[in-house]
Amino acid sequence: MIPDAEIFADALELPASERAKFLDQACVRDPALRKRIEALLAAHAAARDFLEQPPAGRPTPRSAEPY
Repeated sequence: MIPDAEIFADALELPASERAKFLDQACVRDPALRKRIEALLAAHAAARDFLEQPPAGRPTPRSAEPY
């Protein structure tokens, strides 16, 4: 049996458009596994977006005034 982490890592390496087909094959007999992997992929995408945005009310390097 392939651990969740390995399936997740393999899915991350694929373009988003190919992930569903990969998960169809990797999780064919385990719908709960597919849900866990999909949740991990969604959390990964959300975390990445979160880290790319500056905190509210804080200047960004582009908007900060030079010293």
